Amino acid sequence: MYVEIECDACGEKIRWSDIVPKYTVVLWARNCGWSVGRRVLCRTCREKVGNRYGNF
Repeated sequence: MYVEIECDACGEKIRWSDIVPKYTVVLWARNCGWSVGRRVLCRTCREKVGNRYGNF
């Protein structure tokens, strides 16, 4: 079993091999530089948009 999060813009994914609650996945993704809000954006796409939180 695993937990996965996917970028809404480019489709890049991060996968963890643990089963964890949603708030933990959000915390881990944000620590990796991802933006989690209305849209989920990887570090690269977030920098292209120029919006720190990915909320349009």
